[in-house]
Amino acid sequence: MYGGGGSSFNSRGVHDDGTKPGPSPHSQGVLAALQVVRYPTLPSLEQFKSVDVQVGGRLFQQVPLKVRTELWTNLTNQTLTGRDSAMRYPGLQAQVVSSKACGEIQKDIPRTFPDVPGFDDSAGQRRLMRILRSYCALDPEVGYCQGMNFVAGLLLRYLPCEANAFAAFCVLMRDRNYRELFHPSMAHLKARMAQLEAKLPASVASRLRRCQIPPELYAPQWLLSCFGNEFPTTFGARVIDDLLAGRGGRLAADTLLAVAVEIFVAIDFGGVAEDFESTLRAVREAPRAWGERQLSEVLTRALG
Repeated sequence: MYGGGGSSFNSRGVHDDGTKPGPSPHSQGVLAALQVVRYPTLPSLEQFKSVDVQVGGRLFQQVPLKVRTELWTNLTNQTLTGRDSAMRYPGLQAQVVSSKACGEIQKDIPRTFPDVPGFDDSAGQRRLMRILRSYCALDPEVGYCQGMNFVAGLLLRYLPCEANAFAAFCVLMRDRNYRELFHPSMAHLKARMAQLEAKLPASVASRLRRCQIPPELYAPQWLLSCFGNEFPTTFGARVIDDLLAGRGGRLAADTLLAVAVEIFVAIDFGGVAEDFESTLRAVREAPRAWGERQLSEVLTRALG
């Protein structure tokens, strides 16, 4: 699991001891410990009067927010999983969930978009809690894993109907197989990280190898949160436009990897010292300085 808002990351647990990452060629087969927080983004990038919406390969810019709400609702309702999940949602809320899962969820709720309106109050946090608990009841094999809180939070930003948000979450997890990345074995996540490493531009991949920076130090935070922990919610929402559409039968991981590759393409390593700390800092911090235009261009290349 990986943590948001001050927690750290390992293969399936959370540590709050402040451990910092060190050079580790392959992390000895275990996901490396890493301090991860939800980095507040520029308020101008978190506005919702109008949004850019990805519909298939086309981008519709500055359309009313309700367009995304209607798009996500329609895409969800077109699926059997979506309709069935919405119908079952009230009953799932009443089911018993393990105390361990409940504890993990309660720990992560305040860490989910604390800088974004709607998640800094008890009502919004209760909605998020109910969705995550209900999915635990629906899919006990996977249960709850950190990162799900950001994905569900992104859905709640645009789907005011809680049952619709839960249904869309289930479509992502089950129909688009997003759940493979959250499986307790982490086998699929590790395989997808290896694929990402192989897809990177040769110059970037070579630099990361020389600096001994494995994908465990950057990929899980992006992939498991749908880029929600380090990018504006508007960025992750446009990724979800594509995930819910499932164009060409693409799975969630396929789209997420495409976006991750384009992020690396856009990072300017010029002037960055070629060592572990400087290179990792560039990977983690450079995208936070990007404005709306550059963020949009990254997504257009990945999703267009």
